[in-house]
Formats: sequence, structure tokens, C-alpha cells
Amino acid sequence: MALTNNDVLEGKDLNSDEGIFAEAKDRHHRCKTWYSLAHRNWREDWKFTWADAYNGFQWPNELRKNRDIDARPCLTINKTRQHVLQIVNDGLQNKPAIVYRPTGNGATYESAQMWNGLAKHIEYISNAGAQYDTAFRHQVASGLGYIRVIHDYRSPDSFDQEIFLQAINDPLNVYLDPDAQQPDKSDGRFAFIFEDLTKDKFKKKYPGWIKYATQEVLDDTVGWMSEDMVRVAEYYRIREIEDRLVQGPGMPKAMLLGEMPKELRDHIKAQIAEAPLEWQDRKTTRKKVEWFLIIGEKIADRRDFPCKYIPIAPFIGEEIIAEGFMDCKGHTRALIDPQRMYNYWTSSAVEHVALQGKTPWTVPVEGIEGYEEYWNSANRVNHSVLPYHSIGDDGQPLPQKPERLEPPQMAPAYIQGMQNAGMEMMMVSGQYQAAMGEQGNERTGKAIIERQRQGENSTYHYINNAAIAIRFLGKII
Repeated sequence: MALTNNDVLEGKDLNSDEGIFAEAKDRHHRCKTWYSLAHRNWREDWKFTWADAYNGFQWPNELRKNRDIDARPCLTINKTRQHVLQIVNDGLQNKPAIVYRPTGNGATYESAQMWNGLAKHIEYISNAGAQYDTAFRHQVASGLGYIRVIHDYRSPDSFDQEIFLQAINDPLNVYLDPDAQQPDKSDGRFAFIFEDLTKDKFKKKYPGWIKYATQEVLDDTVGWMSEDMVRVAEYYRIREIEDRLVQGPGMPKAMLLGEMPKELRDHIKAQIAEAPLEWQDRKTTRKKVEWFLIIGEKIADRRDFPCKYIPIAPFIGEEIIAEGFMDCKGHTRALIDPQRMYNYWTSSAVEHVALQGKTPWTVPVEGIEGYEEYWNSANRVNHSVLPYHSIGDDGQPLPQKPERLEPPQMAPAYIQGMQNAGMEMMMVSGQYQAAMGEQGNERTGKAIIERQRQGENSTYHYINNAAIAIRFLGKII
């Protein structure tokens, strides 16, 4: 029977290194189970999207091995990649960006413009176009991508810090709270980010900590430490701290006592005690985001993160819950079977033609005796005439004159199979010829626009979900 969170953490101080590590280990176990299906499918979808003639990722391994053994064609005509890039590039042309708008509570147009200027500065120094591109590719191809918000010193010789956006290059290294319900996961209470470092880079980045790196850390799988690599874990968690919300004379808005300097907090408490009727005062809770660096079984570093959200924004394609597991789908998933059909029919057609006879002529041996040099080079040299004997040595006409064979024919079944597979790819993706830039039956501008809009409507949820993630980045900032 698996231990529950209370069983594992009972009696432990969750502010101590031991308690933090125990809590992280228990939560990581839940995440591994919750994300197991999604991560396995993510990896296969990603490989399938970018398959080519060298890696053959669009063929099942056993089938590809058998065809290689038999020297049969095993072609990859990757149409899926173009379907995915059509959405990704369209999204990037729309230039996603963080935008603030004044909405109540004393907000003004001028203040919104100030925040917009700040956001543009953050996007500029972060090379945000490249960060959005990475996350959006992950989202559309495999259903899940991430961008995190970090803060770091502006330069090696400055004490000033800047906010940066940073895409996660390997989304399989991220785990968010399985209990988060909001579309942007803004209600998540914890998260993990893992990073694999070479031992040389690890020793340079974390001097003195290599002795604490072990093989088994938050789980019992291999990979935490190898001959060349060391894995470290970043652990975010949110703690809810009891506090008091107050508002009174001279205060433009309600404030939390716990966020005030001690002198101001004592002054406010004294004023409330002297004139309680002039003040609004109630109990509440405030969120505190904590960050920890885990190396081996040690908490190597810890600090408070100045935000009320876990600073990771997920770019989600389509999220479903199946048999108690979470799964995320991108555009590739529905294209897998039609794409495999197309590859199979194409390979079979090439094989069918290649197995047909390649001799262009049939002729009796006596008919070309003495003229072999012409006939042996007929497939390479464009001779004006091909001489042959029509009368045999006995003076009788030869029974057969040279005849050209029919050229190799493509079986109609293969052509129909490729056409059906191509049509099924368009049907499951919603991207038809006009949406992919091909000439269709449409003749008027309005008809062409309507067909293109049909393709955009079928894939707009990727654009919308990316906008949700970017909006959440704005909240974090």
C-alpha cells in the first residue's frame, strides 16, 4: 500500500531541510505517476513530427527492421511536419506579446502604458520571440511546452536585477502540481524543474557539492548521476501564511500587515486599537513562493521568490484525463495513422515498380547478331536507328521482330491509397489545400479566404492556449 502525504510527512518540520526534502520526494512521486502517460506520448509525438529518411521515426521499429532485412523500401514522406509548421509559423507571424490594460481599482491608461513598456523591455532582453517559438513548437507538435520567469543580475558588475523569460528546452524535465485546475495552472501549489549538467559544468556552477550528488534522489530511477552527468532539481512551493487585511483613513487600498515594515505595522495596530470603527480589519492568508535547489539529498540553496504564482507558464495543446492519468495532445497525434498509411502506400508503390522488368525490348538472338553494340547501349545512347536481321541464315523470315515492352506501370491501388491517405490527413487536421497554400477550386477572393479561415478555425485552440500562457506570464511579471 502506498504511503499518503500525511504518512510520509507526519511529525516532520516542513521548514527544515529534512522536511522539505521529504515533502519534495512525496510530491515528485505523485507527479511522476500523473505525468507518466503524457510524457511517454510527448516523446513519441515529438520524434514522429521531425522524422526523416535517416531516423525513420514514422515507422514502427519492428516493421522497419523486417523491411530492412528483406531490402524492401521504407520511405518517409513527412507531410506531418508541414501541417505542424503551418500553425507554428502562423502563430509567430501574429507576434504574441504581453499586454496590460487598465481595468478598475484606480488603474489608469498611463500606468498601463508604463507596465507595457516594462513588458516590452523584458521581452526584448529575453529575446522573447525565440522563447515563444520554442514553447509554441513543443505545444503544437507534442501538446506541452513551458516558459519560466526568472530574475538575475543585469551584468557581472551590477547589483541591479532584471526579469527574464526563459523557454524550457526539454518539457519532460518539468512537473507541475497535478491538482491545479485553472487552464493556465495559476492555482498550482508546487512545481519541479530538473536539469542535467556535465560534471565539469556542475563542479564549476556548484563548487564543493559534487560529494553530495548521488544516484537515487527523489525517485528510484537511474539518471540522477552517471559517469558524465549530474542531475539537479529546482523545487518551488507555495506556503499560505495567516495574515490580517486592513484599510483605514489615508490608505488608498487594503494592505496586508505581514507585508509591511515592522514600524509601519506597529503604527497601524496602534491606530486600530485607538479608533476601531474607522478601520476595516479581517483575517486572511497570503501566499509566499519558496524556491529550493536540491542536490542529492541536500537542500543546496533556498530563497523566497517575489511572486504569488509558481513562475512557470505551460503552453498546452489539448489536455485530457484518461483512466486516472493526464495526457496532452498536439497536432501530430491525429496525423500519425494517416501519415503511416501514406508512407506505406508510397513505399509499396516504389517496390511494385522496382520489381517489374526493366528490359525495354524483346528480340531473337539471331535478329541482332553483329549489331550487339547498338542494342547494348540503346538504354544509354539515343541512336537514330536500331538495325536488326529480319531474314535468318536459312533465308526464311525470323518469327519475331524486335518489340518494345510496356514501361513499368504503377498499380492504381497504390495511387488511390496515397490519395486516400493524403485526404485523411487533411480531414483529421482540418487543413485543406487552400489552407496549406495549394491551389483549390476556389476562384474568388472571398471563397479563398473562407477556405483558409476553415483551416484556421480547426487549429485556433493552439493560438488561444498560447495566449492564455502569455497572459499568465504577464501576471507573474
